[in-house]
Amino acid sequence: MAQPGAGKQELADLDSLMSLPAGRRFLWRLLTQSGVFRSSFSSDPLVMAMNEGQRNVGLRVVGAIMAACPEKYLDMMRLAKGLREREDEDAHHMA
Repeated sequence: MAQPGAGKQELADLDSLMSLPAGRRFLWRLLTQSGVFRSSFSSDPLVMAMNEGQRNVGLRVVGAIMAACPEKYLDMMRLAKGLREREDEDAHHMA
């Protein structure tokens, strides 16, 4: 089932983007920066509303990825995990 509002061409474009390591890195940064993986709660209702808006964009991207190429989402997670581990290792060697 396709993501609401996502046409065949949009899903094909997303599949192509997710086929590239650079595309997966870009989308992972977008999802991370949009707050998909953290709570949007804030005691300030305006901040929370902004956080929820950003998170909604990220969730729509996740939904489109799942409609276009769910198996590549796992590849993206593995790539991000490898990058984090290398960054952690580099930081440890520099300390």
